[in-house]
Amino acid sequence: MATLPDHRGKGYASAVLDRGIWEIVFRQGRLLWFNGRSAAAQFYRARGFRQIGHERIIPGLQPHFRFSMDLSDKLLAMEERKR
Repeated sequence: MATLPDHRGKGYASAVLDRGIWEIVFRQGRLLWFNGRSAAAQFYRARGFRQIGHERIIPGLQPHFRFSMDLSDKLLAMEERKR
């Protein structure tokens, strides 16, 4: 996921990310992980993702970190709301 510079800070990436998390939880996923650009690391950490390991160099791309989020609590909260 990337946002054009003129459109950053308007909440578009957050909305896409939130919808993706909701979809994973809805499908009973318990773990989300991905490679995110190093330049966007603060964006992901501010949204509760945990940075894993060292910066990775992926040929042909900008440097990346791996990020993860345990979705178990979100899944339990969704199941509680169903009751």
